[in-house]
Amino acid sequence: MAVIDRYMEEKNIDDNLKTRVRGYLSYVHEKQRKQDEKKTQNILEKLSFALKNEILVQAFGRVLSKIPCFSENFSEEFLEKLSFYVKEKKLAPEEILIVIFFLFLC
Repeated sequence: MAVIDRYMEEKNIDDNLKTRVRGYLSYVHEKQRKQDEKKTQNILEKLSFALKNEILVQAFGRVLSKIPCFSENFSEEFLEKLSFYVKEKKLAPEEILIVIFFLFLC
């Protein structure tokens, strides 16, 4: 984005057009990111159950084990199982995420 911004500044492009160009490029970037995420999910779905689970445990199990609330109250085995249910969500800067969940233990 910095390259096109610099170009538009050098060419004295008016602010309205700059805004439209930035908005369009953001839209294209977001669309590409979503397509890449779908491709990744399609590839993961093609893996064997065991390989997919190993990836989930390594990707998300480590994250869960670094969160004191989880690591201090749950076993490593439980955190590994929990990692199968983690859903990744990418957020834009300044975007607010509120997650509400209930964990029932018997």
